[in-house]
Amino acid sequence: MDEPTTYLDIRYQIEILELIKKLNREYGITIIMVLHDINQAIHFSDRVIGLSEGKIIVEGSPSEVISTESIQKLYGIKLNVATVEGQKFVLTV
Repeated sequence: MDEPTTYLDIRYQIEILELIKKLNREYGITIIMVLHDINQAIHFSDRVIGLSEGKIIVEGSPSEVISTESIQKLYGIKLNVATVEGQKFVLTV
C-alpha cells in the first residue's frame, strides 16, 4: 500500500491503520506499506525499513532501529526520540 492514509484527517488515518493491523493479525497476511509519517510507521508496524537515496539505512523492529542517530541518517536532521509507555515517538517539534 502506498500512503493509504493520504488526505485523511487524523481520526480516519488511525481507523484505516487499525483496520490494516487487524487484517494482519486476524488473517496472518503480510502487508507492506509506504508511510512517510514516521510515528505512524513505528506504531503500526512490526518491522520498518528506512530508505535514504534508494539505500536501506535501517531494518528491523521499530524498538530496535528507531533512534536519534538512525533518524539523523535517514532524514539528515537531528530529532529526539522519546519512549512513552514502552512506545517510541520521534519528536518533530
